[in-house]
Amino acid sequence: MGEDPERNEGETSRSPFVPIGITVLGILLLPMLIYSNGPEGPIKEGDVVFSTGRHRVNFAKPVDYHVLGYKSFCVIELRDQLLVTQRPADRRDRSLIAHSLGHTKKEFPFCPTKADLILHPHQATLQANTWNRIKDTLARLFSVN
Repeated sequence: MGEDPERNEGETSRSPFVPIGITVLGILLLPMLIYSNGPEGPIKEGDVVFSTGRHRVNFAKPVDYHVLGYKSFCVIELRDQLLVTQRPADRRDRSLIAHSLGHTKKEFPFCPTKADLILHPHQATLQANTWNRIKDTLARLFSVN
């Protein structure tokens, strides 16, 4: 009857960017959610594992690192990447041997890159904790310094 044609046109022509954005966000977040909640499986030789926290770990060959000031151990940080060179099933105490990969801190007492380390099962995981990493990144971005 007395409807405003401009008003009807504005209501029917909505921007398609919101549904497209929600779809893209879902496509990006769904694999991360599935991966972080999936089962871990056994750790095998050649797997990249992540440290579960700050841990003191022993060197497989401590004599090689005495020159650099290390005794028989070094420190790994939370989420440090390690390459498994000997799986736990091959060792009596169920520990694993792993190389440390590219650390941001290269000074004592942190583990030097490519060092052979002895890790216990509670010190390493196959899955990086993605949600905590996102939370830490957002907290760092929005923190007031």
